Amino acid sequence: MKPVAHASETKHYKLYGSMLSIIKKLVTYNLIKQSYTGNVINILKEILDYTSEEFIQIKVLETLLPMVNPQIINLTESIINNVNKQ
Repeated sequence: MKPVAHASETKHYKLYGSMLSIIKKLVTYNLIKQSYTGNVINILKEILDYTSEEFIQIKVLETLLPMVNPQIINLTESIINNVNKQ
């Protein structure tokens, strides 16, 4: 997840499309550990805060959709509270 986080920090919207595709595939194939779910949500939130590009916003939503499936990632109350604090 470090390369994804670094790509997010660049604030270069052209990297966001590729980065979001990578995150979506990792989430879909259940390759992101439960402990990193909060980090992923924070990265997606930062992307939405930074860009107003509709294409990127749609990609963020497409990335979030598999995350709300409890068979893929279990969004526990502690993860949600941790995201809300940041």
